[in-house]
Amino acid sequence: MLRHGELHPHHVPWPHACSRTPHVWPSPPPASSRIASLDAAMRCRSHCEPTRRRARAAIDEGAREMLAQLHARRVLCDASRRCTVAAAGWVWEVCVPRAAARLCEPYGEVWQQVGAPLANFTPDGCVRFDLRLLAAWWRRLRTASPFFSAGQQPSDERFSTYKPLRPQEFRSPSVRLWPRPPPLSAEEKARKAAAQARHIAEFDALLDELRASPRTLAPLSYERCAFVGSGGDLNCGAAKGRRIDAADAVFRANSFQHRPPPAGEGASRLGERLRMQMVEPAQAGRRTDYRVNCLFGNESRSALRHREACIVSFNWWSLTWGLESFNNARTMCCEGKYGPLRSSYTLSALREHARQGLQIAFFRGFKSGIDVLDKMRKGSGGNALLSAISMCRQPVDVYGAGLLSVDGVAGDKVYAHAYDPGASRCIEEEQGARFIGPKRDIRLLRWHEKTEWKRQRIKTELLLHVLHALDVIHWVL
Repeated sequence: MLRHGELHPHHVPWPHACSRTPHVWPSPPPASSRIASLDAAMRCRSHCEPTRRRARAAIDEGAREMLAQLHARRVLCDASRRCTVAAAGWVWEVCVPRAAARLCEPYGEVWQQVGAPLANFTPDGCVRFDLRLLAAWWRRLRTASPFFSAGQQPSDERFSTYKPLRPQEFRSPSVRLWPRPPPLSAEEKARKAAAQARHIAEFDALLDELRASPRTLAPLSYERCAFVGSGGDLNCGAAKGRRIDAADAVFRANSFQHRPPPAGEGASRLGERLRMQMVEPAQAGRRTDYRVNCLFGNESRSALRHREACIVSFNWWSLTWGLESFNNARTMCCEGKYGPLRSSYTLSALREHARQGLQIAFFRGFKSGIDVLDKMRKGSGGNALLSAISMCRQPVDVYGAGLLSVDGVAGDKVYAHAYDPGASRCIEEEQGARFIGPKRDIRLLRWHEKTEWKRQRIKTELLLHVLHALDVIHWVL
């Protein structure tokens, strides 16, 4: 719908977008975190009443703080269109007022630019967070490494069972795969099991090679850490770069603030594309210690030069063996003359980068039983944040995360990157029809993806408030 370099038809400059979504700088995290009090109450086995009483008091206090932050941020609610946060036992129920606004990503794919209405993002407009599950997940993340190691075979976790194989690895050449392949024969089942075993053996061999990496991956290895997303709020408020770079470790994802590679063949082409995904270091910092999906155009020279450790996203396990790759696009809509750019993450490619000195770790994470939190394992930004929570003692400083509301609570909610020209409003369905067909087609366009994407965006916004209120993170706005 948009061409490269073209402004969005509903362009909103950053100063206006920032003024309509007030940015509250929360107070520093307390010395005794609420999540630690909750965890102590969950693990207590005798004389527990005082411990549980302290935990309940901390939860009630956190719920009040969360409600105040929701209203102060004026994205989902404010003092006139109020949210509610109810603490019932060990569960928080967060309810958002119904709104006629839309949620969109102005420089995303076509269906993301059109977006989806916010009404009924859940049947009752409420999301429930079981704090017992959250405390157990937090405890495990900080006592066990969230990365695969040679001693943790992926086959034990059954990940390999779900990782696809290319049909030619186990199907007979004469079998027709379209429109619907026939059931596997006994011989094909045996070949499939053998192919999976062969790939897992190659993966284990790579883990053995990576085990000698000098970079620590153990839980609680650092005191203070920063996770830096690419969200547009980095352009708002006071400059944050100095504070980010002062952290003991800085975590990022994908190509944001990825400095151009050194001079050499192809460096100018890649450098031009990388500069398009950068903002002023004064706003977003310059340092990166851990980057999820660190390759750019199959290059690792920049990561090597700046001593970045490379974390391979957990989503790697959903990609076909031997065809693993991740997108390096600045925007999903309009790369223009540059065209698509991807980087290969096959075992052979990663082994070659490791031999050149790149430090690589495969993210694993842990299930929590909380839907929105478990969905973070599938995203590169979520993997970076969860890695930081595991490896850092203090609540992680979180920058560049969350939604903007360019016209206050009643207006559209947008997810915009800091390197986008502005925040922009959502494209109306009638305008979208000029590009992709009748209004009816837009409503049906990737309906499932739109619905799930909308739910997860709103739930993630609420989850960030929950994690901040429990002192798991320190959301810097």
